[in-house]
Formats: sequence, C-alpha cells, structure tokens
Amino acid sequence: MEKLKRVSPTSYYLLIIGIAAIFAVGAILFLGGLSDDSDDLMVAGSIVLGSAVALIGDAYIALQFFLAAADKGYEDAKYFWLSLFTFPGYLLVAALPDRHNDNRTDSDDLPDL
Repeated sequence: MEKLKRVSPTSYYLLIIGIAAIFAVGAILFLGGLSDDSDDLMVAGSIVLGSAVALIGDAYIALQFFLAAADKGYEDAKYFWLSLFTFPGYLLVAALPDRHNDNRTDSDDLPDL
C-alpha cells in the first residue's frame, strides 16, 4: 500500500486560521443582521472574536505538540488532530516514547553511586 504524502504542519495551522476567520466574519455579519441594538452586536462580536482567537491559539499549541511528536518519530497527522481540542491528546503526545533513541545503556555501564 502506498504511503500518503505528508502534509506540512504549517498547512494545518493555516487551515485552522482560515476556518476561524471565516467563522468570525460570518457570525458577526449574521448577528449584525439579527440585532437592531449596537450593544448586542458588540457583545456578540466580542464573543465570536474571542472564540476565534482561542481556536487559533489552540491550533498553535496543537501544532507544537505535532512537531514534538514528529521529533519523536511519529509523523502521522492524527497527533495534530488529537491535540487540537483535547487535553488527553496533549498527554498522549507527551507520553510517546522516542523512536530515535538508540543510546541505551546496559546495566553494566551504569556508574557506581
């Protein structure tokens, strides 16, 4: 079976930013059409903008966890998506063993204490 082409982690980050921006602009325009009061629009716009900023921040954190998993030898995209919205995803990536660790010490080579 042919391996799927790996996508750059930056592509995931740009995708999340684009989705958040479309969500924020669309929601502000939709809420603006529903409300006659400008104060309600400001509150709703602040909530939507805050949600978009939180989504972008979470995407950045997930990207960093994905890069950490890639450094450990796990380059699947699932480590980005698991870390995107879940704290257990953070723990999973943090607990991954290093696949590149070939510097194992034998019990005979341990120093005397």
